[in-house]
This record gives sequence, C-alpha cells and structure tokens, in this order.
Amino acid sequence: MGQGAEKNYALDDHAPVRTYYIAAVEKEWEYAPLEENTFNNDMNIAKRFIYNGDRQIGSRYTKVVYTQFTDGTYTKEIPAPKCNGFLGPTLKGTVGEKIRIHFKNMASRPYTMHPETNIWYNDDSEGALFDDDTPASQKLDDQVQPGESWTYNWELRANFGPNDDDENCIGVPYSSHHRAYKDRDTGLVGMMVICKPGILRDDDSRVDVDREYVLFMGAVNESNSWLIDENVKRCGHPNECKSLVKCGNKDFIDSTIYQQINGYIYGNGPDFEVCSGEKVVFYAFGINSGIQTVTIYGGIQSWVHRRREQKFINAGKIHHGRFTQYTDETFTTPVPKTADIKHFGDFGPHVYAEVGDILELVLKNKLKNRKTSFVPVGIDIEKKFEGILYRNDRKRVWLIKSSQTNLQEDGMIATYTVKDCGIKSYVPKSIQSGGKLWRYYIAAVDVEWEYADRKNHPVTLEDLQDPNTDGHLYVRDTKKFIGTKYIKAVYREFTDASFKHLVKRSFRDYHLGTMGPFVRVQVGDTLEIVYKNMVNFENTINMRNLKGDNHMVREQAENGVPPGKSTTFRWYVPERSGPSALDPNCVGRSYDSTTNPLKDSNTGLFGPLVVCRKGVLDKDGYRTDNVDREFALNFETYDETKSHFFKLNTHIYAPGRQDCKDPVFVESNQMHAINGFMYFNTPAMNISIGEQVSWYIMSTGDKQSQHSVKFNGQALTMNVFGNTKRTSVISSEAGTYYTAEMLANHASVWL
Repeated sequence: MGQGAEKNYALDDHAPVRTYYIAAVEKEWEYAPLEENTFNNDMNIAKRFIYNGDRQIGSRYTKVVYTQFTDGTYTKEIPAPKCNGFLGPTLKGTVGEKIRIHFKNMASRPYTMHPETNIWYNDDSEGALFDDDTPASQKLDDQVQPGESWTYNWELRANFGPNDDDENCIGVPYSSHHRAYKDRDTGLVGMMVICKPGILRDDDSRVDVDREYVLFMGAVNESNSWLIDENVKRCGHPNECKSLVKCGNKDFIDSTIYQQINGYIYGNGPDFEVCSGEKVVFYAFGINSGIQTVTIYGGIQSWVHRRREQKFINAGKIHHGRFTQYTDETFTTPVPKTADIKHFGDFGPHVYAEVGDILELVLKNKLKNRKTSFVPVGIDIEKKFEGILYRNDRKRVWLIKSSQTNLQEDGMIATYTVKDCGIKSYVPKSIQSGGKLWRYYIAAVDVEWEYADRKNHPVTLEDLQDPNTDGHLYVRDTKKFIGTKYIKAVYREFTDASFKHLVKRSFRDYHLGTMGPFVRVQVGDTLEIVYKNMVNFENTINMRNLKGDNHMVREQAENGVPPGKSTTFRWYVPERSGPSALDPNCVGRSYDSTTNPLKDSNTGLFGPLVVCRKGVLDKDGYRTDNVDREFALNFETYDETKSHFFKLNTHIYAPGRQDCKDPVFVESNQMHAINGFMYFNTPAMNISIGEQVSWYIMSTGDKQSQHSVKFNGQALTMNVFGNTKRTSVISSEAGTYYTAEMLANHASVWL
C-alpha cells in the first residue's frame, strides 16, 4: 500500500479522558419480584421459572454484576437506574475521547471487562483471554483475580465510531471475557454509548433526545453460571438439583433459562417511563451464547431504526465483514482455501513477507455502508449495535415484547409508560386536512382449512400418504392423527358493515391463503377498519407501524373484541411509516391480533399491510405506478397444539387420540407452511414476461422461524441499510418483513 494511504486515527496525550470506577460484585437478583405473570396471569408455564420447589430454584439467584463507584476506594456505590436491572452502568463517550476504567474484582473468581466492538485498545486493555502469543505481562487484563484491580484504557477513535450514515450515537455492549459464555450468564454485561462530537452534554445526557434506555433481550442460562452450585442450594432438595445439573437434565436446565429483558421476566421489572411527545432512544442488544435472533415492538407505538419507522428491531443479529483474497485486480475470483488453512474460518488470508521485501496490497472495499482499511495488526471493523430513535405519541402503559411467540410465553415481556408531562405531542402529518379515508370491513371468521389438498412429495412426487415417505407424519390422517385439515380463524373482507357478504378473492389474491386481505394505504391518509369478531374467542386487529387514533385501538389492542361484537378502529399514516427515499413506492408491513399473540397467530389471524407513497394508489386502492403484480408471502410454522381450536380439531379429526402430549403427535401438528399451504399446494402465482412484481416477505412464529427465502430463475432488488442490493435470497426471522422487487424476464415454472 502506498505511503500515506492509511490515515492516522490515534489519539494524542491531550485527548479528553472519561474515568470510571467499576467493580464486579456478587449480588442477589430476583427475576420476578412481583411473583406473577403480569402479561396475562397465565402461570402454567411461568410457574417453572418463578416458583421455588423441590426440583426447581425459582426466580432468585446470586449473580455477579458490574457496579459503579464514586472513586478508587470502592466504598460508595453509584445507584443504577432500576429499569437497567442487573446490567452494568451505561458508559458514555465522544469520538476523540479516551475511556479509562479502574476495574476491581470483588467477586470470587477471575473476571474482566471487554468491549464487543467499535473500540480501539492495546493488548493490555483487551480483557479477553485467548492464546494470542502475548507475554504474561499483557494477560493480566484478561484474568483479573479476586481482590485484584486493573486499569483498562480504551480509545474512541474516529474510524471506530459512528459514521455519517449512523445515528448520532451507537451502542456497544461490553462483558467479561475470561470465559465469555459463563461470565455473561453469571451476569457481567453492560452497554457503552459512543457519540459524535457535540452530542453529549456535561452531565452525559444527549442534546438531541429527551430520554435514553438500554434493552438487553435474550436468554440467560443460570445453569451455565459460575454460581450454579451456590444457587441450587435454594432448591427444596439441593443435592437432587445439583445432580440434575451435573447430568444435564433437560427439564431442570430449561427451568433455569430465562428469556429476560434487563434481568426481568413476565413484565416484573419497573416501567420505562417516557412523556408523550418526547424523543426516546433505546439501545437494544443481545449477547448470549448460541443463535439468538430477537425482534421487538412496542404496542401501537413505532420505532425509528436507521431513520425509518418499524415495529421490530433485530437485537441479536450480527453482520460481519471479512477480508477475502482474490486472484487478481478484477476481484472476481476468490483464492480457494487449502486444507491446511481451512481452520482459519472467518479470518482473512495470511499475508507473508520476508525482511527486505516490499509488500504491496491492493485493497478493494466491497462493504457498501462503511469505510475500511488494512493495517498490519489486523482490524475487524464490525458494525453490530446502534441507537434506535423512538418517538412516542400515546399516553398509556404499553408492552415491549419479543415478536417470537415462544419467547413471549417464556417471559420476554416488559412495559413502558407514556405520561402527559405537558409537552406538545408529535402530530402525524396525516392528521392534517387533505388526506384520504380508506375504509375496510374485516372480520375474524372460522374456516375449515386444508394445508395440503395434493399430498405429493415436492421433489420425488411420491405419495406422502405412504408411511415410508418423508413427510408422511404431517399428512397422517387416522383416528389418532389430525392430518392436514384444521379449523382455523382467519381475517376476511366483507362488502359492508352488515358482514353478510364476503368480498370474493380474485385470481391475484388466491395465493394469500390463510392471510387476511391486502390492506393498502398511502402516506398522509387515514385507515379505518370496521371490525367484527365472528369467532368464539376475544381477538382484535392491529396494524403494525401505523398510529392509532381512537381509544378503541389502544384499549382493544390487547384486551380484544368480545365474540359477536363489532367496533371501528382508525389509524393515521405519517410519512415515517412509509417508504424511505431508497425504498420501492410501496413497502410491506403486517397486521395481526395482539390479544393472545401466541394462540392468535397459530390459529391464523395475520394479514398483509401495504404502505405506499402519496399518489401511488388510485381511488380504488390499485397501484398506478409500474408495478404489475403484488405477492405477500408469510413463512410460518403453525403450531396447531397452541391454536385456540386445538381441542376442537383433535375431537373432530382425531377422535381416538388420548395422549395429546405424545411427542410424535405434537410434531405431527407442526405445519410448515407458506400462507397456510404445504407441499406445493400454494396456488400458482402467474407472472408474464416483462412484468414488474413486488414481493412482500414476512415471517411469524417462534425463535425457530428463521428462513432463507430463495427465488429461482429471477433476480430481486431490495433496499438493505440504504443500499440497493441485487439478490435471490432473503433471510427472514419471526416478526420481520421485507419488500423486494422483480422484473420477470425468464419464462418457466420457478421455485
């Protein structure tokens, strides 16, 4: 690389220094201080996490937490905000500053402090133990012994901080990295906030927002804690519990895995308080062992992430950049890894040179959203977590919860309170005069649904009713197995408020299957849903990303509409709910029932919402731009054992079934479907050559609902973090939705 090509970002001795005194301290922690499920009062599952018993610990544990003190005597603790739970103090700094942490280990085994990314440090301030060929003198920071202290010096250099496309501040988690997985489950995690110059006041508050909160959402496995032997003493039969841990008893281990938010489960933590009209930042992160993709949304409020509004935020998904070696300067053919270097994994290639040689490296940056460089020590520029601008428009208590239904069931729920503090509330542009009113008549109705009318294997074309074929379990239709036909509840459109005449679906909508009708709106307009509940359980209809207007939206978003009753909901469509400048003219969202999310979703209450730019829709709701077709695809594993109609379906279609908890029977009711169709039973989605198509990709379900959606034969374009990306694969997790466009130019039948 030519001389001077690498800019020197190092900070000099005159750079401002922020000093913290932090200790690792053993403390008692209570995951459920209220000892109840504040979400729905259902203790059937919650009791195994909350109640103490002969073979279970309950919700109280000894943990080790980062604790801030006023000075190096470590005698006067600085109280942490209650809503932070067991998280360490939120460290703050500005690009161009240094962070100096005087760390004391007041616990019973070695611990450290290590920033996960976006921080520059020397080897003696890394705080992560691994074989890096450094001398013992530079490993003291990696294993601070009980009673010992260490000073960490971290630099907030410009090439590690927020770039031009980031928000003004980004969040960077920190944790103990002596034995990372066990240290984290023991409790040593926290958040650092790095801001652009001029954003932090002298008291560390931000000039551009009114409030800041940290959200740590993910699984904490107390059986993996260093203190599990101490904590099992809380069991009614401690020795038996100790044996259950030692042998890895699944039921016991599961009872110690907490799907928590800041150390609280089932809404047992204090509310995150905000005032109506305030701009609030939530720094969300997940840092647990294993795959932990978490999505969050808060009631009918909305979150602004990367300057666009949405209901979900990935809190545990990491995007990696890596060095790849190519054969020549065209950067088209990667150099394959030989057998002796495959163990490098994600590491870049070895660069060899001898004393006296000249090393020339031609570097091409294929990262679309970040500047990068190459320096001899090797820097992994990884953009991982960042602040989320959130604007709040309602005065009430609302839920923050995982959109993955099983994580809600296991306790990943918290609340925030919106108060009237006399601040002028934000008024969506759509409230202003001139907007159009879009009215739909939608009801929840019950249907007999067939997942797979044609029961043939999609690849071999074998008859799935043959017991020897793969997939037979899911179509098995006997007196002891339900098969592929179920009673479900779905959203359907009617012609008027009498709810006597269904709107017949056209060929363009056959593919929607169990999904409700397309609901289309424009920025600046108002959406009104006249809704009737025509099934036998309470439910509602909730539009993700839109602003609820009347009290009915707020009250019944979670309480539900009683069976047989009708009501009218109204939402506004502010500009930030619609497409960004780089998005297509219309973007896909969703609507669902929030009364009992787990059961409502598995019963079938879900539909597509399409939000368009002003002027894209005609008076009847059809697009006037160059898009010829629209398709909405929802990838979901319906767990029919968690449907409102499970007992009814078992009674009707499997009258001989006695043991409904039989694992084989439970698995037979996991219906892996696209829009409620399995095994090539989705109606044909016919496209003509030259047509422009919009695809709205969605996913609902539990934490296992992670899909790589692949389109064969055609290429898609989509907006990824402000860059137009051409792809044929879209990664979709439960609670997310994506919009992609396709120009059909290759005739055939495609998957």
